[in-house]
Amino acid sequence: MNGEFDSPGLEGRRGADRTATDPKPQPPEKPLPMDCCGSGCPVCVMDAYDDALATYREALAAWEQRQSGRDCSGPD
Repeated sequence: MNGEFDSPGLEGRRGADRTATDPKPQPPEKPLPMDCCGSGCPVCVMDAYDDALATYREALAAWEQRQSGRDCSGPD
């Protein structure tokens, strides 16, 4: 079979249609341990990552709520 024409089935296509217009949030890139200089900066890269991760988790929860609330049967 040609991968281009492989079908995930009706449910898979509906799920793909939903996420095409409302893409899933992507997690922030975690800094490497060496990205922190260890000097006690007022805003450490690790602190910035923690803030971005919290924002991502909120966005992901909202996205999941929107996805679960969508009607798979299509418009009325």
